[in-house]
Amino acid sequence: MAWNPFSSEKTIDDLKEKDIQVEVVKLEVEEQQISRQIRGMEAEENKILDIAAESNGSEVDDRIASRKVSQVRADINEAQVRAQVITDRLMALTRIMATKKSQKELESKGLWADISGMPLGNLAEKLTDMAVEDASSKARTREIIDILGVDAAQVKNSEPAELRSIQQEIAAKRKTNE
Repeated sequence: MAWNPFSSEKTIDDLKEKDIQVEVVKLEVEEQQISRQIRGMEAEENKILDIAAESNGSEVDDRIASRKVSQVRADINEAQVRAQVITDRLMALTRIMATKKSQKELESKGLWADISGMPLGNLAEKLTDMAVEDASSKARTREIIDILGVDAAQVKNSEPAELRSIQQEIAAKRKTNE
């Protein structure tokens, strides 16, 4: 089983600086991989839009392309959420490392006993709560907008506003290609 710096059974005293650094490197590598995936998905999205714009296709072709772009955008959003979780963990590890480095100062102020007795899961949670709450709030807002973001014409056709927006993007690209 992999080492988990956020285990609720561990305290800050249980962590070694080298273990934290190794975990940071692993997370940074994962973050870079996700970044490359996102760039690839964005390129795929642009390719689908370009092909659709150049095809002068029918409304059905545009709808198919719109659905493909919609799925790619959903995948991009999912990857961005994963990247945010990794960023939050990296920030927590950075704060834990800074806290460990400040141990002597915190001991002199009488704060170390409270911090060192706190399970890491709680400490990491406290250190990242604000960042996670902000990211969650943004994701929930996007979900609500996606669910409710339909106009009367879209309701009539039972198509989400996102698909109509993508179809408009395709039409705009067609105009620039002419």
